[in-house]
Amino acid sequence: MLGPLIVARAVVRRIFPAPNCKGDKVLKQIILIVTCCFVGFPSLATAESGTLAKIRDTGQIVLGYRGNTPPFSYLTDDEGVEGFSIDLCRVIARSVQEQLKLENLEIRYVPVTSENRLEAVASGRVDIECGATTRTLSRQKQVEFTHLTFVTGGTLLTTAESGIESLFGLQGKSVAVTSGTTTQAALSQFLSNEMIAATVREVPTHSEGMRLLNEGEVAAYAADQVVLAAQALRETEGERYAMIEGTFSYEPYALVVRRDDADFLLAANTALSRLFSSGDIMKLYQRWFSELSPTPHPVLVALYKLQAIPE
Repeated sequence: MLGPLIVARAVVRRIFPAPNCKGDKVLKQIILIVTCCFVGFPSLATAESGTLAKIRDTGQIVLGYRGNTPPFSYLTDDEGVEGFSIDLCRVIARSVQEQLKLENLEIRYVPVTSENRLEAVASGRVDIECGATTRTLSRQKQVEFTHLTFVTGGTLLTTAESGIESLFGLQGKSVAVTSGTTTQAALSQFLSNEMIAATVREVPTHSEGMRLLNEGEVAAYAADQVVLAAQALRETEGERYAMIEGTFSYEPYALVVRRDDADFLLAANTALSRLFSSGDIMKLYQRWFSELSPTPHPVLVALYKLQAIPE
């Protein structure tokens, strides 16, 4: 308390350089008020708070991931966690470690689902969710998002025997979609708007959606374009699949962090901006998307350039 008291006294003395005895009581009251202002003023605090304080105190950052959403996040055969979004979060972790001047920083991975991923971040069970999560205004009532990391759109994956060539080919047929996703809501809205009578089957994971498609229980599986392409590549008979032209949604991806935690959000965005401005983001793109689309879409390139915010 001594530091703020000295500062406060100096401020007041500057305003009232020569108080007399009669005004001494008033002077003390002014000093007390100014001292309280200095103590409570957040910009004077140098210690980290929120997620950064938690990371500093525990020496650990907790990454949430979905285990079956390649190429963004998935479990490898040896139970490791990999993916484009995982690499982005590792970049953020290294930047935070440097910012906090930690000799070591442990990265712990916690699995989440499409249904509980936002709650996992909001409750503090994970520090950041590293997957394929669409940034929406409604979701920002519960969590916050970093810079955008990818842009795609919802569409359909079908098989040759399905006979579906467009979104309107769903008329009278069945389609699977992962529950708890923006794709689910967008698909339902599209079917309603276009008066397409299709049976929608909700599934918990992409793997289950692909299983239903492979076994002929549904005529199509609805998800984001890049996710569907990755799912088809993983199948042993990938040539039997077809992706229709056209999309029914706009899906801007971002990493998920807690609300009201400006320091950690700034730390995450700083790391991403550095990645974008250095051009290293394209190395990550080639690592994870070269098989799907060797040349990034101009919109995606522009997105990274626009978010390369100078420090």
